[in-house]
Amino acid sequence: MKSEEQIVKIAELESCVEKATMAADRRLTQQQQQYEHRIELLMRQLTEVETDDLQAQIKAKESR
Repeated sequence: MKSEEQIVKIAELESCVEKATMAADRRLTQQQQQYEHRIELLMRQLTEVETDDLQAQIKAKESR
């Protein structure tokens, strides 16, 4: 009887570990997506700033 109970407990624990692993994977994937989104936004902002700076330099040269 104890052996059967232990087998059931082991199966339950394995199931819990699998669920925890899947939840951790989901969180990691979500964090990765958020990180990539932030990097995209930063790159876009940097490009806009560089474009604005370049346009300002061009205007400054034209006005000379």
